[in-house]
Amino acid sequence: MLPSEVPMRALIVDDDAGMSGLYRRCFSLWGWDADESRRGSSARGFFSSRRYDAVLCDMDLPDGDGIVLAQVLRKLQPSVLVIITACDPRNLARAWRAGFTRCLRKPFDLAELKSLLTADSAKTEALDAPIDSCYSQRDERDRLLTKSPLCTPTGNAIT
Repeated sequence: MLPSEVPMRALIVDDDAGMSGLYRRCFSLWGWDADESRRGSSARGFFSSRRYDAVLCDMDLPDGDGIVLAQVLRKLQPSVLVIITACDPRNLARAWRAGFTRCLRKPFDLAELKSLLTADSAKTEALDAPIDSCYSQRDERDRLLTKSPLCTPTGNAIT
């Protein structure tokens, strides 16, 4: 990315801090700026003060339904790319019926996420970082469960 270019911006809405951090690191490696939100209410707050190019939104949030949140966010910024994630295929079918055609079933391969972003991004050259530079979701989950040191987005190690 050239210094004069403004990076793409994503909002990650997922109540799982480990997975959200993983997604944020991948977005960063792909040249994006990313914010994280654990709740729908804070995601709406982010949207009121910033413009986003993409939203990665989990279906099951502690304070509401991810589809309802995605509908609200899309009304605020109609051009935003919304990607819905869920473990339950029935939730993904519900998302599809609600008009969200970009859905990922957890656990998903990070290459799938990158592919969805690349297909819609005008700045595809920012997504040239290899997938291998991100951990797979299962590797990351194993790392979290075994309490191995893990770098957070701020660079601090947690154990």
